[in-house]
Amino acid sequence: MSITHEEADTMIIRQIAYVGASEVLVVADDTDVFVLLCHFVFEGDITGHVMMVSPVKGRSFIDINASVEKNCDVMGNLLAAHGVTGCDTVATYYGIGKGVALKVLRSNVHSLSNVGDINYSVEYAV
Repeated sequence: MSITHEEADTMIIRQIAYVGASEVLVVADDTDVFVLLCHFVFEGDITGHVMMVSPVKGRSFIDINASVEKNCDVMGNLLAAHGVTGCDTVATYYGIGKGVALKVLRSNVHSLSNVGDINYSVEYAV
């Protein structure tokens, strides 16, 4: 996996994928890191068991692999949904938060799998 975006979140993911450790503990309190970890575990770029914990004392550990398994129905749309609802590099839309996006994805009515695909044709029914 190569990256051209030199941002700490993406560098963390790249290092985890590169090292290929069987167990990884990520200390971060960041939704972007959580989403990236879930995506790359789902895609198989990160193959080890990944746990995430906040640096804030008293917060619980998050089992990334279990989160991916529990939410596998939305993993294919996760990055696009995260971007649409706001992240470090994209502003958010008013009234469209993470909960709304998750509810829409789970309804299986709409898919975001073609976001970013420049070859995808969008036709509108009148």
